Amino acid sequence: MVQDMRSKADYYRYGIVPLSGGTDDSVAVVMGGKQYTPEQISAEILKKLKARSRRMPPGWPTFDVSVLNIIDRECLEMGAGGDRWLGGDDIDQALQVYIFKQVEATYNISSLQKLIDNQTPKKRNQILAKLRVETEKIKIDLSGIQSQSLLLEDLLEDDEGNSIDIDLT
Repeated sequence: MVQDMRSKADYYRYGIVPLSGGTDDSVAVVMGGKQYTPEQISAEILKKLKARSRRMPPGWPTFDVSVLNIIDRECLEMGAGGDRWLGGDDIDQALQVYIFKQVEATYNISSLQKLIDNQTPKKRNQILAKLRVETEKIKIDLSGIQSQSLLLEDLLEDDEGNSIDIDLT
């Protein structure tokens, strides 16, 4: 593997060498006279992506991350984050904000968050967990249909004791 990569060294702006102290298939990238493993390079890239993502305004496109382990030319996905087509937690959060605004307008509630915060800790956690799960389901459903309902049955009620529900389009 190292020899194959070295044969293509003209394509790279950095050196590729066997990793000192590594196995026969271990490689290192030499930059500035120092060896870096692929894991170290990946970690630096992720640090910069994380720092950059903090500066992105809400609503910007999301990015997904996959961690690959490559052994003997076989790629194994070790982990992935996000859904490449539906967006990640930022889209879920934006949808939840929209849901809160719709519920507040429909039920004439000044602050749904305050209403939730005033519940017992157990009920508050149930409501928030149900909201997270339902928001994810709604996001998935709305990618294929025009409208979906959110029903917080037996969890959150208006002043008259009616369950709070909302139709989203």
